[in-house]
Amino acid sequence: MSCFRFKKFTVEQSRSAMKVNTDGVLLGAWMNILETDRLLLDVGTGSGVIALMAAQRIAEYGKEGIVIRGIDIDEGSVADALENFSNSPWSIQSGRGNIGLEARLSPFQEVKERISSEKYDLIFSNPPYFINSLKSTDAAKSGARHTDTLGQGEILRWSEELLSENGRLALILPSAEAGEFVRKTEFLIENKKDGEPKLHLSRLCKVRTLESKPDRRWMMEFVFTNKTPELELSQLTIQTAGDYTAQYRQLTSDFYLNF
Repeated sequence: MSCFRFKKFTVEQSRSAMKVNTDGVLLGAWMNILETDRLLLDVGTGSGVIALMAAQRIAEYGKEGIVIRGIDIDEGSVADALENFSNSPWSIQSGRGNIGLEARLSPFQEVKERISSEKYDLIFSNPPYFINSLKSTDAAKSGARHTDTLGQGEILRWSEELLSENGRLALILPSAEAGEFVRKTEFLIENKKDGEPKLHLSRLCKVRTLESKPDRRWMMEFVFTNKTPELELSQLTIQTAGDYTAQYRQLTSDFYLNF
């Protein structure tokens, strides 16, 4: 499927390493978007779908001077993202909106040097998560799925470098990998000086496909602060027998055509 249609935008994805998927849509609908956010970074943007969802949500505030940057190491994905950003209803470039939507070919660790020394209010990612599994013969798909190209350590290190005070990091990962990521943030907290800003888990939503199934994914939001926030914990079930749950429909109803 070369195009995926949402209620307010269309995603061209013929060149992208990874197509539109449930994980990305879940994160785009769930992560906090604040009225005060001005600079956002989508790491591993792919076709740009999560960035476009963020733009749709930000547009509701009617603010100007907002920039959403998408980065990816796959040329085809960046080409799709650029096309999708240009065609979106919220793009300054298209003359139809007031949001600066940008896509660049760049590894995460080079963002600070190659793009900007500014600090981001929100960094979000549906990152690769396979560690030691069999790789696809398609190099682009393999890079999008395996942590060789973007490891958890890199996400932690560069998020701390690039986030503003009280900036947030939003991720979706399989539950096992998500638990490992949380343990890494806790280790960093324990080994930093008092008063230093740290990435604290502030929101956690555990996702399962059916009520009878174990957690499949964790959606996590971390805040970069020197204070320990109260954790907001929730559970999301996607389907009941033969239908989607009201909870899932409500979360994604601004985006999916059939809701």
